[in-house]
Amino acid sequence: MKVGDLVAYVPEPSALFKWERYRGIGQRRPPGIIVEAIDHSYSHTPRFKIRWHTGIITEEWASYLKIYQDMED
Repeated sequence: MKVGDLVAYVPEPSALFKWERYRGIGQRRPPGIIVEAIDHSYSHTPRFKIRWHTGIITEEWASYLKIYQDMED
């Protein structure tokens, strides 16, 4: 994934059950666009700043994102 890619938020089912009301998962409607790659010295997992279709901007781990085109197939 890179800046400019369209993505969808795909959490694990257990995370969706426990955290949906706290994290505003419903506001992460696809597609979102990656606007910035975020570097963290304490993690090797890529993290991105995403602007969602609803207008909100969040920071997400790459493991919770999927390329939007792949979602349509």
